[in-house]
Amino acid sequence: MKVNFSLLMVGMTAMVLSSCGGSGSNGSSDGMFGGIPETIQKYDDEKKSLNASLNESNYEKGLAKIDELKTETIAKLEKEGEALNGKELPVSDNEDLKIETPLTLVYKDVFSNVAAVEFTLDGKIVAAKDIKIEINPSDLKGREMLGGKKTVVTAYTLVQLELLDSEGNVVDTRAIGNLTADNNGEEAIVKAGTAAEFIGSFPVSDKYINVASARLAIDATKGLTSEKMEE
Repeated sequence: MKVNFSLLMVGMTAMVLSSCGGSGSNGSSDGMFGGIPETIQKYDDEKKSLNASLNESNYEKGLAKIDELKTETIAKLEKEGEALNGKELPVSDNEDLKIETPLTLVYKDVFSNVAAVEFTLDGKIVAAKDIKIEINPSDLKGREMLGGKKTVVTAYTLVQLELLDSEGNVVDTRAIGNLTADNNGEEAIVKAGTAAEFIGSFPVSDKYINVASARLAIDATKGLTSEKMEE
């Protein structure tokens, strides 16, 4: 009886823990971005339903409900965004790119149209080896301008973040940074150890509901250049 009782207690404990797992209001706290995607999707569905029910007799009240829903959702997303501030993302690197400092989310704001929550990324990504970027040599040369000044060409390539579902399928791909290359006028090479520069913000929307992890990617065949006057 003692063994059976112990097993019963273990089973009951497991059931309790299972029922508590992912216990956010949307039940999706295990995702890479917590419950944010589900909260946005829920808002969109409820807003569509309220809009569809509008008529002459309830128009003003209906609009008031929509405004109230928006206010409540923004407040909820702010809390969910703040809760993810500093969260380390499960990102894998590769033979070209190395994560020297874990990538983390930095909460910024909620989009006013409730379409996404804005983050930036922190951390350090470097080139794991020398990487030659494929750019036409003619595009690497500066131009002489009137007055004797020349333009300086910067060559770079994009660091991409591939967002994956639990089965490893790519849900979305976002450019998150630049890797600047050494440009000698003939070829552009990103030297090993060169740190990526993060670009722009990182909006999290409802299309990221199934995102569970991510991996870094780079396509050296897609080199880019920018040009400015020499100082």
